[in-house]
Amino acid sequence: MGLVFSHGDLCSSSYGGFYRFKKVLAQEAGIDLLKMAKYGGNQSWDEINDPLKPFFENRDEYDGGGLTPMECLTVKRRIQELADCWCDEKGFEPHCWKQFAMRLATGMAEAAFLGDHFYWC
Repeated sequence: MGLVFSHGDLCSSSYGGFYRFKKVLAQEAGIDLLKMAKYGGNQSWDEINDPLKPFFENRDEYDGGGLTPMECLTVKRRIQELADCWCDEKGFEPHCWKQFAMRLATGMAEAAFLGDHFYWC
């Protein structure tokens, strides 16, 4: 069984695939995810000032994570901003990370519109 999302037109993803996506997204935002607390490092999230912070910080890889409706709006805008210039030629995995990113952002927008939390587990 893979990872599922509470809103949007997202197919389930493997935990490993979602983790790889988050590493790529973090790298684009200038965050070295492997140095961060909860990802194997010890750098505090207090030192990070990026709209994606709640997406990375508020999670447990195997129990899921979630965002409030307000966090959804902030995070989805940043995901769209970063992923807008992505394409397959950038060296990402064979499936298109851009498409996944935009669907994820759309799911977050849907949750925010409905006043719901956006969850993945």
